[in-house]
Amino acid sequence: MGGEGSMMAANQSLKANRDSRRQKRKSFSSLQGSYSNEPITYNLPHATKDELIKIRLKLKSEKKIRNFKIYVFVSLLTIILIVFLVSFL
Repeated sequence: MGGEGSMMAANQSLKANRDSRRQKRKSFSSLQGSYSNEPITYNLPHATKDELIKIRLKLKSEKKIRNFKIYVFVSLLTIILIVFLVSFL
């Protein structure tokens, strides 16, 4: 059958790419440091329940505004598309 040479070349190319990626991965692993032995500490501020409620309400209002903007954009785009299509018919 025809095409066996090209399939073989593709397989060889894939194998070579896979091998070169593996070599790069091994060589870069020695350069990267490991943090498994050191404890990670975070100094984050603690929020009160009132602050959490304010943040939640703020995020909800931002989401409503964002959804409204998307709705308006899609509506205008639909109207423009309909007018454009009707003008050509």
